[in-house]
Amino acid sequence: MKNKILKAIEISKAMRPEYQTGRAFHTTFAMVKNKIVAIGVNDYNTCHPYHLFGHYIDHKNYTESYDACLHSEVLLLKKLLKIGIDKRVKIINVRIDNMGNANLASPCPNRLKLLNKNELKNIYFTINESKFGEIKL
Repeated sequence: MKNKILKAIEISKAMRPEYQTGRAFHTTFAMVKNKIVAIGVNDYNTCHPYHLFGHYIDHKNYTESYDACLHSEVLLLKKLLKIGIDKRVKIINVRIDNMGNANLASPCPNRLKLLNKNELKNIYFTINESKFGEIKL
């Protein structure tokens, strides 16, 4: 799995200049065997699709005016629902900071709940350039 995560980091770094819309760049990959079947990126210019995935529960105590943006995991899930979710899929979450380094990308409780609800159980995420975490739901 390490090589797949390293490849996801490499791809994320290449995508960052064109797709970053916020303070950090997040990408989420869906992989089946050795093939990337979909990629989602955070989009701070687009709101969370409440009508599809329910209300975003504030876990960071934002102000009442906070509107959740479209997170990479949600965009990925939208794509997977269109093409069909393969139960063998592995999810890889990557965060690239503004210095161009991989950083902590553990999904928040909202997105973990959403991934679990859609039976996406194998989730990997970057901790830094060479360390990775794993969540089995």
